[in-house]
Amino acid sequence: MVVAILRFKETEKELILNKTNAKGVAKVLGESRASNCPGSKVTLKPTQCEAFGEIVDCIRVEMHTAS
Repeated sequence: MVVAILRFKETEKELILNKTNAKGVAKVLGESRASNCPGSKVTLKPTQCEAFGEIVDCIRVEMHTAS
């Protein structure tokens, strides 16, 4: 199984991407795979989603917008 991991310039923390977020990263950056995006910026948005019949906290990926 191939795992996509987001690494951040500003911190040593990493985010292991689930299948949904890996596809989301690739889509918002116009790439075929999330691993083709070094140096790109995305926005991580905390939200809730349904998983295994429960509503749980989750993270979604959005296109980064300049502030």
